[in-house]
Amino acid sequence: MSLLGLRDPNIETTIRLAGFPQPFGDHLEYNAMVHETWNIVHIGMLIPQSHQIYVCGKNCMRGVVMTAAEMDALDRFHSVVLDPKDIIDGDLEQCTIQGVCDVIDKLDAHPAVMIVFLVCVHHFLGARSKVIFEQLQNRYPDIRFVNGWMDPIMQKQGLTPDQKLRMATLDLLADDPIEPKQVNILTENLPTSADCELITWLKRHQIEVCEPTRTESFSQFCRLGKGALSLILTPTGLPAIQKYARRVQRPYLYLPFVWDYDRLQKSMDTLCGMISVPTMKLSVEECENRWKQVKEVIGDAPIEVDYLAYTHVLSLTRFLIEHGFHVQRVYVDRMNTEEKEDFIWLQKHAEDLIVSSTVQPGMRLAAKEKPDVLAIGPKAAYFNHTKHFVNCIDNGGTWGVSGMIHLADLLEEAFINEKDTKDLVVRKGLGCVSCI
Repeated sequence: MSLLGLRDPNIETTIRLAGFPQPFGDHLEYNAMVHETWNIVHIGMLIPQSHQIYVCGKNCMRGVVMTAAEMDALDRFHSVVLDPKDIIDGDLEQCTIQGVCDVIDKLDAHPAVMIVFLVCVHHFLGARSKVIFEQLQNRYPDIRFVNGWMDPIMQKQGLTPDQKLRMATLDLLADDPIEPKQVNILTENLPTSADCELITWLKRHQIEVCEPTRTESFSQFCRLGKGALSLILTPTGLPAIQKYARRVQRPYLYLPFVWDYDRLQKSMDTLCGMISVPTMKLSVEECENRWKQVKEVIGDAPIEVDYLAYTHVLSLTRFLIEHGFHVQRVYVDRMNTEEKEDFIWLQKHAEDLIVSSTVQPGMRLAAKEKPDVLAIGPKAAYFNHTKHFVNCIDNGGTWGVSGMIHLADLLEEAFINEKDTKDLVVRKGLGCVSCI
């Protein structure tokens, strides 16, 4: 059964007919009222004692101001509003510099870090961002300036604004003397779960695991520069971690949360080898037993999954199907290129699995109330109007077998208990403070 009562190839197809990695074409995009993912305001706020200034027009300003207000962080946020006159008749570089200086001079105290966000118009008019930041740094030597971008016009041709921001924030870390017993987990939005085997096993062997998400001051954040090894768990931050590793000449290790015991074990073996500690045998049997228990509770309830919940959504879908769960739909607009093997497996073993877009214009009419659906992820919940869903984004700060067990717990809880979907999915930045 399709979303609209008929199969519309512009918004849905079967996995058998889907193209990889992009099952749907590029068109005008629909923005569903699901805002749990993090945006550049949330990411910038992760730097302790930082302040943000956005230099743009009123219309563009609306979204970021609302984000700062909703997360109760307006005291760390200012704007410089550009008038048409500033753009047409003025010197955009000097307007930007003067506006930022006016904000800083009115603050009670200088922040440790100032993130200044330039926008699309700076590209259009050829503003020299290097000149802007050199002059700001010379005028305020006690402040560390970060060049942020709010330029969504560029995201189809290169790095997205949040990828650029992650890269810029790691530039704050100095090439400090190495602490051999320190490992960093970098570029993640959410702190890694305390029961994650990456945390528990390293701590058992006297390895300190440091994360920006757990720092409370800029000096603590700067301590990350001592890390001997950097770990990254989600693919979004790869460009940032690669640039950082080249600059400081230290290794990094990408450990994606794939739903495959053998690949997870290889990741753990590689990590342990790099830091010279005994390897850890993952608790596969415990995980299998937990998923068997969940299957007994859930039975053949229809499940739909979206890409916001877990970065390797095809790998997750395959895992669920292999374990006997009735997954009928996956919401994904661009598949993770790392999941080609899982895509081929699904084409062969689940050829009727429906692949649905989330951004195609036709999806504005696609939301239908299907209360029997058990959703994994906020977009899957929204498009089904179901109250039974796992409220998770970006792997939820989990990894490995412990992360698999965590989802089993969440899935069982979602099946039994209802959530207020309309209230939850519109809140910006899952895991952040929300004032609404």
